[in-house]
Amino acid sequence: QILPKIESAAVALLAAHTAKRKAYTKYKVKAGINITLGVAGVTASVASIVLSGGGSSLISLIGILGGMAVALGLLRIPPAAYWTEMLTIVDLSDLWVGVIKATTFGLIIGLSGCLRGLQAERSAAGVGRAATSAVVTALLLLVIADAIYAVLFNILGW
Repeated sequence: QILPKIESAAVALLAAHTAKRKAYTKYKVKAGINITLGVAGVTASVASIVLSGGGSSLISLIGILGGMAVALGLLRIPPAAYWTEMLTIVDLSDLWVGVIKATTFGLIIGLSGCLRGLQAERSAAGVGRAATSAVVTALLLLVIADAIYAVLFNILGW
């Protein structure tokens, strides 16, 4: 239940950060057209993708080790027995599903924050509206992506 709140806060911060950086990345070309360079947005999106995928693997490992600690401490199950049973139940597809979904969700969050941040007006109220819009956009796209992955992974038997 806490994870969606953290994701919402991350999207809002990313949108606000991108909106602030927008003011510093405007350049005029010879034709007089304003071009907004999204260098900060691209960097933030790549960081969210990498951290989401790597974070998913790390969290899976911590969850397995935490389960082993609980099994040993409360249930008196030896670590070797826990590990053996865990390997029979959990396969590599479970890890891949988590990494694929986390990476996609990181991409969605990063791009939603950058998109709405670049569309923000140059005022505190405009940045606030952009952050709210980024959260709504990201949550809607996350639900759609999760539904697509649920169907896809069910077809694949993962």
